[in-house]
Amino acid sequence: MTSPPYFPLIPRYSHGAPLATIAEEVEPPLTTGQSLEAYPQSIRLTDDYKQSPAQLPTSETGCQDSPPTVLGVPPEVLTMIFKRLGDGQFAAERLPLRERAVALLRASHVSAYFRQVILQDPSLWSAVPFLNDLSLEFLDAVMSRSKPLPIHLSFSEDGTLPGEGPVWDLVAQNVNRVSRLYVGVGEGYRGVRLKNLLLSSACSLVQCTVRYFGDRMVHLNFLESRGARLFNNHSPNLRTLNLTNCIIPFHQYTLSILSGVSIQYNGYALSNTVTPLNVLALDPPLNSFTSLRSLTLINCAHPIVRSGRLSAIKAISFPSLQNLVLAETAEACRQLSRNLDVPAACNRDITVGFKSSQELGVEDAASVAEAVCGFVPHGMGYTHCSVEMGDGRHSLSLTKGASANPTGVTIRFNLLKAGGRIGGVLSLLLRVFTFLILPNHTISAAEPFLYRLWEELALALATPLAFPSTIVLTFDRDSSAPYLLVALLKAMPNIKEVTTYTPEVWANPILPHLLERRNAPALRKLSIPYENVMELATDELAQFLNSRSDVEQVSFPVEESTFMSMGYAVESEIASTLRSIADRIPETVALNWRAR
Repeated sequence: MTSPPYFPLIPRYSHGAPLATIAEEVEPPLTTGQSLEAYPQSIRLTDDYKQSPAQLPTSETGCQDSPPTVLGVPPEVLTMIFKRLGDGQFAAERLPLRERAVALLRASHVSAYFRQVILQDPSLWSAVPFLNDLSLEFLDAVMSRSKPLPIHLSFSEDGTLPGEGPVWDLVAQNVNRVSRLYVGVGEGYRGVRLKNLLLSSACSLVQCTVRYFGDRMVHLNFLESRGARLFNNHSPNLRTLNLTNCIIPFHQYTLSILSGVSIQYNGYALSNTVTPLNVLALDPPLNSFTSLRSLTLINCAHPIVRSGRLSAIKAISFPSLQNLVLAETAEACRQLSRNLDVPAACNRDITVGFKSSQELGVEDAASVAEAVCGFVPHGMGYTHCSVEMGDGRHSLSLTKGASANPTGVTIRFNLLKAGGRIGGVLSLLLRVFTFLILPNHTISAAEPFLYRLWEELALALATPLAFPSTIVLTFDRDSSAPYLLVALLKAMPNIKEVTTYTPEVWANPILPHLLERRNAPALRKLSIPYENVMELATDELAQFLNSRSDVEQVSFPVEESTFMSMGYAVESEIASTLRSIADRIPETVALNWRAR
């Protein structure tokens, strides 16, 4: 990532130099209709945004005479602090967007020095423009103070947005400076102002975010009208397009410069409402997505019902894609897995959701497994596997490479709204087994489906599962996960290390059944966070190690924060803690620790 250009409008501060004199004048009113008398004398600000920046002292001289006050803080340091006031606030919420302007304004009230730094740095004002509830005078001041930098423009199209008038004239004068655009369209509003902006040239626009509020999926069909083109066919710098509850006609545009596209439906997710996006809608002109690095589709893909029509679709190529995020129904995932052509090294995060109260039977498991397995490349040589179960969510991850920047695929199953059909021999066996091992556990209606699902995944992913040497397990003490995962672990004969991150795993009485020698014949090492030692089910761990004499080592990684908090006594304190459990561990097992 390249750094933004530096505009030397604020010279470096010289420690100990005298503070420049700033004349006190009245700041433009913040909100529409607010009189100047509403500002008490104590918060009146300098209104010199049309003047050339005054020369601040530089920091190139020595600082030995600097007074221990805020005046000794260089302007460039203060600027970075002031920028933090708005971090994370360019988001899809009205209040934080307005608060960005208010926070900067309040900071400029603190002292004459703060005012001088804030008013003379355009980068602080470039992210402020927000049209709701702000006066024309204040908005004009913001536009002037942010020059010559590009600006971030945001507004919500609702009852607080100004109508026709000078505010929109001011926006029109500065529209070619907009680099980031956020538009929210309130319930009951059609997006008239949004339409005007989407049909206007946007030569500086880099990121565009549009969000329609409410339970609706809006097709921006005005872009299909004769002569209408997105950004008037002139958005040479557009890189990111984020759409929530709306969709543009991608098939009519060649967006070869886009690096990120996100389309989400945030209404009543996965309801029976038919949404307008289908696989064909992602079939744009040739080479439209040659530069795309990130693609996100959440609850917005409508499957094609006629199989003949689906087979006629040519795979859509994404040759540069690095991150793919999907959250769709099983059928939509199945179709997308066949029609999205992505590089093998692309990271994939696939979530299969189910409609509210959808009943799942054992016979459904094979089709669900098929839907997601198409996203797992078979020649990657994955080194790590991670499985997590709990709260109606199950996930399987396969990764390769360093932990800080791994390449891999994550498959998730969101069963929070799904039901199940209990019946048959498999259901009876699960009930009996669960009662004998976990008398306090109530088998859910979906567990027969899940048992068969993990079996189908193990069969379909036999090739990539043969490579990992480490598996990470996460579930609670009352979970039936160890029984559900037997088939998966048997499909991974190369597993040499089992890693856990919570003490709940070792408190689960079915875990020894999962890690039996017949299921994990190559297992030689366990990894347990040092922070879990005091809560660890040590007796259960010892019993397991006695039953698996071929396990040679238990490692206790130590978090950096824990390591640093111990100071010079770190080695002796860790050794003392490990000695407290060593008496119950077989002597053939080596206990060690390492800084994570």
